[in-house]
Amino acid sequence: MAFPSDKELKKMRKILNKAPATRIVGEEGTKLEKIKFRICQNFLRYIDEKKLSQKELAEILKSDEAIVSKILRCRVESFTLDRLLRFYEIIYPNYKLELAS
Repeated sequence: MAFPSDKELKKMRKILNKAPATRIVGEEGTKLEKIKFRICQNFLRYIDEKKLSQKELAEILKSDEAIVSKILRCRVESFTLDRLLRFYEIIYPNYKLELAS
């Protein structure tokens, strides 16, 4: 079985982005979208490592469960970077942000 063509991959991404499942940010994503996506991925790692539910994470973040659902499903378009970082700082208060060129 051959790897799907770029055209097939783009079509599948379009379908998946409409679904309620976790979104992906592909190579065509902006740098900002990719940064926000990585932050969301770290939230997923956090709940996995701590064995938390979405509801428990919402309580920790003092936020609505629907908002946390969007974070965990990587709906990066729903958040500004500063808003994601404010949530991130609650679970990782000593995080360091590094930029590379």
